[in-house]
Amino acid sequence: MVSGYRVRNGTWTEIGRRSPQLPQNYIPTDIVISSDDYVATRCTMFNSKSTVVSTGERHEDEMCVLYAYYYTENGSFLPELLCSGSGPPKYYWKLDKRINVSEDGPDAQPRPK
Repeated sequence: MVSGYRVRNGTWTEIGRRSPQLPQNYIPTDIVISSDDYVATRCTMFNSKSTVVSTGERHEDEMCVLYAYYYTENGSFLPELLCSGSGPPKYYWKLDKRINVSEDGPDAQPRPK
């Protein structure tokens, strides 16, 4: 399952979620992202195979991607046209105190408010 969130002042608001095994489509939302917000993506999966599942584009690979269209009020583009991060094992949400997640490991969930 791929889920997208806006993180504003430590509060997580779900933008949307969808199984990456389903055909890709775009789901409209009225969520506003401001310059001080974070956009976080989370992918969860269960590996029922006896082998390692790698990230990739084949059907048997893990394809955890969140695509989003955006527009700005003044019509200008953001300085970075692509948003991506290294993720585990180099980055875990729990290491970033500004986004308010629990300290219970790499699969930390947003803290309930």
